[in-house]
Amino acid sequence: MSRVAVSGQILSGHMAVDYGTNAGGWGVHGVAWPIALPVGTPVPAIEYTATTSANCPGVGQVVPAGRICIYGLGNSNFANLSGGGGNTTASIRYGFSLDVFFTNAAAKGWLFANWAYKVP
Repeated sequence: MSRVAVSGQILSGHMAVDYGTNAGGWGVHGVAWPIALPVGTPVPAIEYTATTSANCPGVGQVVPAGRICIYGLGNSNFANLSGGGGNTTASIRYGFSLDVFFTNAAAKGWLFANWAYKVP
């Protein structure tokens, strides 16, 4: 039986990415949410904040629908996040994924964070 998230549901979790110099690149997969989003869900907006922001008040708090809020607990050489997985067809397996990018391929880096997402 497949599970599908419902509109208004808040999904949350943790991410811990450790990037070593032997990783073969500087983009590292951080999170994949294994529950499908409803068909037609747009690709979520991503916001990273060290503490909280107007759009991202905290894990367990109300977050704007369609936004993934990443609450950084700590990082080193962290440069950017990207993600996707809006469900445009019924065949998409994962709700969304997050990839972590570091400043360069030669530097070791890490990112520990909590995340929250409200299904639109």
